[in-house]
Amino acid sequence: VWRLGGRGKAIGRRGQEERLATIRKRAARADDDEERAGLEREAGDLAERLECEPATIRPRLLAGDVTPETLGGLLAQHGRLAAIDSEGGIIPTLAGRRYSTDGSSNLDLLLKSWAGEPVRIDRRDRCDVIEKPLLAVALLVQPVLLHDLLGDAEFAGRGLLSRCIIVSPPTRLGRREIATPGVLAEVAGRYGAALLAILAATRATDRLEIHCSTDADEAMRAFEREIEPRLHPQEGDLGDARLLPGWGGKLAGQ
Repeated sequence: VWRLGGRGKAIGRRGQEERLATIRKRAARADDDEERAGLEREAGDLAERLECEPATIRPRLLAGDVTPETLGGLLAQHGRLAAIDSEGGIIPTLAGRRYSTDGSSNLDLLLKSWAGEPVRIDRRDRCDVIEKPLLAVALLVQPVLLHDLLGDAEFAGRGLLSRCIIVSPPTRLGRREIATPGVLAEVAGRYGAALLAILAATRATDRLEIHCSTDADEAMRAFEREIEPRLHPQEGDLGDARLLPGWGGKLAGQ
Protein backbone atom coordinates (compact mmCIF):
# COMPACT_ATOMS: atom_id res chain seq x y z
CA VAL A 1 0.00 0.00 0.00
CA TRP A 2 2.77 2.41 0.99
CA ARG A 3 5.58 1.40 -1.37
CA LEU A 4 5.23 4.08 -4.02
CA GLY A 5 8.72 3.93 -5.49
CA GLY A 6 9.46 7.54 -4.61
CA ARG A 7 12.98 7.01 -3.30
CA GLY A 8 14.68 7.42 -6.66
CA LYS A 9 12.69 10.57 -7.46
CA ALA A 10 13.47 12.07 -4.07
CA ILE A 11 17.20 11.42 -4.48
CA GLY A 12 17.12 12.83 -8.03
CA ARG A 13 15.42 16.03 -6.90
CA ARG A 14 17.86 16.46 -4.03
CA GLY A 15 20.73 16.20 -6.52
CA GLN A 16 19.14 18.87 -8.72
CA GLU A 17 18.67 21.17 -5.73
CA GLU A 18 22.33 20.73 -4.77
CA ARG A 19 23.34 21.46 -8.36
CA LEU A 20 21.22 24.64 -8.31
CA ALA A 21 22.94 25.80 -5.13
CA THR A 22 26.35 25.15 -6.69
CA ILE A 23 25.50 27.11 -9.85
CA ARG A 24 24.28 30.07 -7.79
CA LYS A 25 27.50 30.08 -5.78
CA ARG A 26 29.57 29.99 -8.97
CA ALA A 27 27.55 32.89 -10.39
CA ALA A 28 28.09 34.94 -7.23
CA ARG A 29 31.87 34.39 -7.44
CA ALA A 30 32.20 34.88 -11.20
CA ASP A 31 34.32 37.91 -12.23
CA ASP A 32 33.40 37.78 -15.92
CA ASP A 33 30.03 39.40 -16.69
CA GLU A 34 29.27 37.03 -19.56
CA GLU A 35 30.09 33.97 -17.48
CA ARG A 36 27.95 35.29 -14.61
CA ALA A 37 25.01 35.95 -16.93
CA GLY A 38 25.24 32.43 -18.36
CA LEU A 39 25.29 30.85 -14.91
CA GLU A 40 22.34 32.97 -13.79
CA ARG A 41 20.33 31.85 -16.85
CA GLU A 42 21.21 28.22 -16.14
CA ALA A 43 20.20 28.64 -12.49
CA GLY A 44 16.93 30.31 -13.50
CA ASP A 45 16.03 27.50 -15.92
CA LEU A 46 16.82 24.83 -13.34
CA ALA A 47 14.85 26.66 -10.61
CA GLU A 48 11.85 26.94 -12.93
CA ARG A 49 11.94 23.21 -13.70
CA LEU A 50 12.14 22.36 -10.01
CA GLU A 51 9.21 24.68 -9.23
CA CYS A 52 7.04 22.99 -11.87
CA GLU A 53 7.94 19.54 -10.58
CA PRO A 54 6.25 18.82 -7.24
CA ALA A 55 8.49 17.47 -4.53
CA THR A 56 8.25 13.73 -3.90
CA ILE A 57 7.36 13.00 -0.29
CA ARG A 58 7.89 9.44 0.88
CA PRO A 59 4.95 8.20 2.97
CA ARG A 60 5.65 8.26 6.68
CA LEU A 61 3.69 6.48 9.38
CA LEU A 62 5.83 6.59 12.51
CA ALA A 63 7.95 9.05 14.45
CA GLY A 64 9.91 8.54 17.66
CA ASP A 65 11.79 11.08 19.76
CA VAL A 66 11.18 14.25 17.73
CA THR A 67 10.98 17.93 18.56
CA PRO A 68 7.55 19.61 18.37
CA GLU A 69 8.77 21.59 15.33
CA THR A 70 9.79 18.43 13.46
CA LEU A 71 6.55 16.74 14.47
CA GLY A 72 4.59 19.68 13.11
CA GLY A 73 6.46 19.50 9.82
CA LEU A 74 5.76 15.79 9.47
CA LEU A 75 2.07 16.31 10.20
CA ALA A 76 1.94 19.14 7.65
CA GLN A 77 3.36 16.80 5.01
CA HIS A 78 1.35 13.68 5.80
CA GLY A 79 -1.74 14.80 7.72
CA ARG A 80 -1.64 11.80 10.05
CA LEU A 81 1.12 10.26 12.11
CA ALA A 82 1.87 8.01 15.07
CA ALA A 83 4.53 8.98 17.61
CA ILE A 84 5.57 5.66 19.18
CA ASP A 85 8.53 5.35 21.50
CA SER A 86 9.66 2.67 23.94
CA GLU A 87 11.56 5.07 26.21
CA GLY A 88 9.35 8.16 26.25
CA GLY A 89 12.09 10.54 25.16
CA ILE A 90 9.48 12.82 23.62
CA ILE A 91 8.17 13.74 27.11
CA PRO A 92 11.15 15.87 28.27
CA THR A 93 11.29 17.35 24.77
CA LEU A 94 7.69 18.53 24.98
CA ALA A 95 8.23 19.78 28.51
CA GLY A 96 10.99 22.09 27.26
CA ARG A 97 13.79 20.31 29.09
CA ARG A 98 15.56 19.50 25.82
CA TYR A 99 16.18 21.70 22.76
CA SER A 100 14.29 24.66 24.29
CA THR A 101 16.51 27.67 25.02
CA ASP A 102 14.13 29.16 27.60
CA GLY A 103 12.78 25.92 29.07
CA SER A 104 9.25 26.56 27.80
CA SER A 105 7.02 23.71 26.71
CA ASN A 106 5.24 23.31 23.37
CA LEU A 107 2.05 21.34 23.85
CA ASP A 108 -0.29 23.06 21.40
CA LEU A 109 0.23 20.54 18.61
CA LEU A 110 -0.57 17.56 20.84
CA LEU A 111 -3.55 19.26 22.48
CA LYS A 112 -5.14 20.23 19.17
CA SER A 113 -4.34 16.94 17.44
CA TRP A 114 -6.34 15.06 20.10
CA ALA A 115 -9.59 16.50 18.68
CA GLY A 116 -8.40 17.24 15.14
CA GLU A 117 -8.49 21.02 15.57
CA PRO A 118 -6.77 23.15 12.89
CA VAL A 119 -3.13 23.96 13.62
CA ARG A 120 -1.15 26.88 12.18
CA ILE A 121 2.64 26.59 12.25
CA ASP A 122 4.53 29.74 11.32
CA ARG A 123 8.06 29.30 10.02
CA ARG A 124 10.65 31.74 8.76
CA ASP A 125 9.99 31.02 5.09
CA ARG A 126 6.41 29.70 5.06
CA CYS A 127 3.28 28.96 7.05
CA ASP A 128 1.90 25.42 7.37
CA VAL A 129 -1.80 25.04 8.09
CA ILE A 130 -2.98 21.57 9.12
CA GLU A 131 -6.76 21.55 8.83
CA LYS A 132 -7.39 18.28 10.64
CA PRO A 133 -4.26 16.81 12.23
CA LEU A 134 -4.48 13.18 13.26
CA LEU A 135 -1.82 12.19 15.75
CA ALA A 136 -1.62 9.03 17.85
CA VAL A 137 0.90 8.87 20.70
CA ALA A 138 1.88 5.58 22.35
CA LEU A 139 4.68 5.56 24.92
CA LEU A 140 6.08 2.61 26.87
CA VAL A 141 7.93 4.23 29.74
CA GLN A 142 9.57 3.35 33.03
CA PRO A 143 7.62 4.16 36.24
CA VAL A 144 10.02 6.99 37.17
CA LEU A 145 9.22 8.83 33.92
CA LEU A 146 5.50 8.23 34.40
CA HIS A 147 5.67 9.76 37.88
CA ASP A 148 7.58 12.70 36.43
CA LEU A 149 4.85 13.17 33.84
CA LEU A 150 2.08 12.98 36.44
CA GLY A 151 3.86 15.54 38.60
CA ASP A 152 4.22 18.16 35.86
CA ALA A 153 1.84 21.00 36.74
CA GLU A 154 1.67 22.38 33.18
CA PHE A 155 0.97 18.99 31.63
CA ALA A 156 -1.90 18.53 34.05
CA GLY A 157 -3.14 22.12 34.07
CA ARG A 158 -3.31 22.47 30.28
CA GLY A 159 -5.19 19.21 29.90
CA LEU A 160 -2.56 17.01 28.27
CA LEU A 161 -2.87 14.33 30.93
CA SER A 162 -6.67 14.49 30.68
CA ARG A 163 -6.32 13.31 27.10
CA CYS A 164 -4.18 10.27 27.99
CA ILE A 165 -5.15 6.73 28.86
CA ILE A 166 -2.53 5.58 31.37
CA VAL A 167 -2.02 1.89 32.01
CA SER A 168 0.25 0.78 34.86
CA PRO A 169 -0.02 -3.01 35.25
CA PRO A 170 1.40 -4.81 38.30
CA THR A 171 4.81 -6.38 37.88
CA ARG A 172 5.04 -10.02 36.85
CA LEU A 173 8.47 -10.49 38.37
CA GLY A 174 8.54 -13.74 40.31
CA ARG A 175 5.56 -15.13 38.39
CA ARG A 176 6.83 -15.10 34.81
CA GLU A 177 6.75 -18.18 32.64
CA ILE A 178 10.15 -19.28 31.38
CA ALA A 179 10.90 -20.15 27.73
CA THR A 180 7.42 -19.23 26.49
CA PRO A 181 6.64 -20.10 22.85
CA GLY A 182 6.81 -17.37 20.23
CA VAL A 183 3.88 -15.88 18.35
CA LEU A 184 2.37 -18.36 15.90
CA ALA A 185 3.08 -17.55 12.27
CA GLU A 186 -0.64 -17.73 11.49
CA VAL A 187 -1.45 -15.19 14.21
CA ALA A 188 1.32 -12.85 13.07
CA GLY A 189 0.08 -13.13 9.48
CA ARG A 190 -3.50 -12.27 10.42
CA TYR A 191 -2.31 -9.34 12.53
CA GLY A 192 -0.19 -7.97 9.67
CA ALA A 193 -3.06 -8.38 7.20
CA ALA A 194 -5.38 -6.48 9.55
CA LEU A 195 -2.91 -3.58 9.80
CA LEU A 196 -2.57 -3.40 6.02
CA ALA A 197 -6.36 -3.41 5.65
CA ILE A 198 -6.62 -0.48 8.08
CA LEU A 199 -3.94 1.42 6.16
CA ALA A 200 -5.68 0.79 2.86
CA ALA A 201 -9.00 2.00 4.27
CA THR A 202 -7.59 5.17 5.79
CA ARG A 203 -5.67 6.08 2.63
CA ALA A 204 -8.73 5.62 0.45
CA THR A 205 -10.47 8.71 1.85
CA ASP A 206 -9.63 11.75 3.91
CA ARG A 207 -12.25 10.83 6.46
CA LEU A 208 -13.38 7.42 7.64
CA GLU A 209 -16.70 7.45 9.48
CA ILE A 210 -17.83 4.70 11.82
CA HIS A 211 -21.59 4.49 12.27
CA CYS A 212 -22.85 3.01 15.54
CA SER A 213 -26.00 0.94 15.87
CA THR A 214 -28.89 2.06 18.05
CA ASP A 215 -27.87 -0.45 20.73
CA ALA A 216 -24.28 0.82 20.70
CA ASP A 217 -25.46 4.42 20.95
CA GLU A 218 -27.69 3.60 23.92
CA ALA A 219 -24.82 1.75 25.63
CA MET A 220 -22.72 4.91 25.25
CA ARG A 221 -25.48 7.07 26.74
CA ALA A 222 -25.79 4.66 29.66
CA PHE A 223 -22.05 4.87 30.29
CA GLU A 224 -22.19 8.67 30.25
CA ARG A 225 -25.07 8.65 32.74
CA GLU A 226 -23.05 6.33 34.97
CA ILE A 227 -19.96 8.53 34.82
CA GLU A 228 -21.65 11.91 35.37
CA PRO A 229 -22.39 11.61 39.15
CA ARG A 230 -18.83 10.45 39.73
CA LEU A 231 -17.55 13.81 38.40
CA HIS A 232 -19.06 15.79 41.29
CA PRO A 233 -16.28 17.87 42.92
CA GLN A 234 -17.15 16.76 46.47
CA GLU A 235 -19.07 13.52 46.14
CA GLY A 236 -17.62 11.83 43.06
CA ASP A 237 -14.52 9.62 43.01
CA LEU A 238 -13.53 11.12 39.63
CA GLY A 239 -14.10 14.73 40.68
CA ASP A 240 -11.40 14.87 43.34
CA ALA A 241 -9.09 17.79 42.48
CA ARG A 242 -6.14 15.76 43.74
CA LEU A 243 -6.63 13.44 40.77
CA LEU A 244 -5.83 14.43 37.19
CA PRO A 245 -7.87 17.58 36.50
CA GLY A 246 -10.47 17.01 33.81
CA TRP A 247 -9.56 13.37 33.19
CA GLY A 248 -12.96 12.09 34.24
CA GLY A 249 -14.73 14.63 32.07
CA LYS A 250 -13.04 13.19 28.98
CA LEU A 251 -13.38 9.55 30.02
CA ALA A 252 -16.56 8.85 28.08
CA GLY A 253 -15.15 10.44 24.95
CA GLN A 254 -12.03 8.29 25.14
